[in-house]
Amino acid sequence: MLGSLFRSVAHALHATGRFRGGVDLIEAAADVLQPHLSSRADDALLSVYGSLFLTGAVAASRADDRRTTAFLTEAQDGATRLGRDANAMWTAFGPTNVAIHRLAGSKYQTASTARHNWPNPDGR
Repeated sequence: MLGSLFRSVAHALHATGRFRGGVDLIEAAADVLQPHLSSRADDALLSVYGSLFLTGAVAASRADDRRTTAFLTEAQDGATRLGRDANAMWTAFGPTNVAIHRLAGSKYQTASTARHNWPNPDGR
């Protein structure tokens, strides 16, 4: 339940244009929830935790923040652990939603942020 509350507040911050506040909230929420992500974490916790990072990734992109990729990676890890698309706690979370958010987040990135968030083929 606490994870859903964090997610709701993050969406409210996003909706009011306070993207950096949303990014900071996602990091604080992750610190609270991460200790509960044992190997026995249930679908609801994995879904809420992963969807937090999807919200954070879009907020980070909108704020031109380099944490976009780290948030997407964390969401992908959660989707991989979940193993399928699901709708636990009304999150619609899973590998497909992560892929959609990866594409959506790239829409807002500047060239400067994108350079740091996406791998460069020649390693520079």
